[in-house]
Amino acid sequence: MAQNKKSISIIIIILYLILLVPYIIASNAGESGIVIESQKMDIKSLPNDMQDLLIYKNYSYNIILIEDPATNVNKLEGKIAKERKVVLSKETQEKGSFVRIDDITTDIFVTSYNLIDQPFEKLVIGDINKAGFGVVIETINNYIEQLNRLILSDVFSLSEIITVSKVDFYGGGLLVILVLTIFSRKVVALWNIPAIAAIYSFQIFLVVIVSFVNKIYVDETTLAFAFLFLLALPLAFWLQRYEETEDGTKKIYGLYLKNNEILSKIKHKFGM
Repeated sequence: MAQNKKSISIIIIILYLILLVPYIIASNAGESGIVIESQKMDIKSLPNDMQDLLIYKNYSYNIILIEDPATNVNKLEGKIAKERKVVLSKETQEKGSFVRIDDITTDIFVTSYNLIDQPFEKLVIGDINKAGFGVVIETINNYIEQLNRLILSDVFSLSEIITVSKVDFYGGGLLVILVLTIFSRKVVALWNIPAIAAIYSFQIFLVVIVSFVNKIYVDETTLAFAFLFLLALPLAFWLQRYEETEDGTKKIYGLYLKNNEILSKIKHKFGM
């Protein structure tokens, strides 16, 4: 039984870590998205007001439509869709690539431009490059497309995977700690406190890595929290071992009784 619980715990932790990856990559690449369509256009073919936005006027530009799998926009009739952007860039990338936009000179919301015969919400002018760790998003998207072709239906989408990953990012850590607590048969577990700090610190550590690779600024507070797991994780393991000792069990039970006493006083004060 104990071995089964250990195996289940390991599987849950592995799934939690795997599910983190898509959202962390997709949401920490700046202005980014999957290339949906790309075409080359002479500058003179662009609308006059758009030509005025361009710094370099002696080039042909690539009109690239990308879809951001991590950002939602509200459509008409209350519908929600993933944000689509048209990028004017001297560079181009293959369809299906996960790209980021660098050296942005213009980044505006639009409603009327018709450049690529598809609707979009933003017009961005800048350099388009492969996003850091973008191969992960591209691989997931490729497998999803292959699966949909196999079953002859668009049942799955990259945005749904990103949504599941986002839920895991915000709630998965707490679920992992809850499962581990239940399996350790503790009513009150002090090690939960540093463990929760460690697990969310590690998530931010991954965020920092992706942000650095994609040249995204990270403030000092976030950077400090990203390394907190190096202290919190050993503390959590130490507290867990201590709570399993006779002395630790007595103290934990004492804290449990004291906590119940405090809660009873609060309930009595408010007539509950």
